[in-house]
Amino acid sequence: MSEFQKYWQDYVASDVVLGSEEYCAQQAWKHQQAKIDELQKRIDGALFEMQQLSLMLSKDIDGYEDPAQICQSEGVDMGVRILEKALRGERE
Repeated sequence: MSEFQKYWQDYVASDVVLGSEEYCAQQAWKHQQAKIDELQKRIDGALFEMQQLSLMLSKDIDGYEDPAQICQSEGVDMGVRILEKALRGERE
């Protein structure tokens, strides 16, 4: 049973009259929107971590720039840009 189905079974079992179809749709929308918001936070967190990795790779603590690490950093940056475009539904 999905989390959504359990939510509605528990709600109906509490002897609450659901009311109009509009109310039901509104509650379903809110439930799904909460899931989307949580996923967006997780995605934003992952992209932030990738950007931090890119910054760490671009320079060492002492300021030394290793060409291999710079290439890795640019690769991570490119991956972040591709993911952001994909999440927004954009194409190359």
